[in-house]
Amino acid sequence: MLFSSHTNTNIPGLALSATDFYLLELVGMLILAPAIFFGQVGIQYLLARAFKGTGSFKQQAYNQLLFAVPLGLVSSIISAVFISFTSGIGGSLSLLLASGVTTTGTTAPTFSGGYLLGLLVFELLAGGIGIYTIVLNIFSIMAAHRVSGGKATAIVLLPIALLYVVFFVLVFVLVFISVTALMHTTRP
Repeated sequence: MLFSSHTNTNIPGLALSATDFYLLELVGMLILAPAIFFGQVGIQYLLARAFKGTGSFKQQAYNQLLFAVPLGLVSSIISAVFISFTSGIGGSLSLLLASGVTTTGTTAPTFSGGYLLGLLVFELLAGGIGIYTIVLNIFSIMAAHRVSGGKATAIVLLPIALLYVVFFVLVFVLVFISVTALMHTTRP
């Protein structure tokens, strides 16, 4: 135990209280957020230089912080509101959403319409903010490096596309290994 003796009984096998878990998450984000930000800016800076961009790393990072911080705060607030409503803290709307996940015996969990509607709205907002962030990132690359819209789009989308390719290759490899292991197991 890190800070309290009360364990969270909602997460089986996890010996952390909810407070401890959120504290660990906060510390992790304080370390990971700057690393992810500077990694992203660095990769985009190198790509911009490869596309004959003329801007500085400092200007590019500043431009991205101008929209990343406010949109990050908006995303965090939306997430906190959604989590509070689904966990039953949010008042009358929480009555509609909190009963969203129920289990009946050995069957799979069922979801109420209110919960699914809230989840849909949350996902649409998150997707919209994500697309808006990409568009603003393209404009900031154009401004910092004096490159065309097409080059700036490539600078922003190439790392994202590469991450998707790596993800799908890893999933394919894991599925292949799992299927191969299942085929080679001996049955009694």
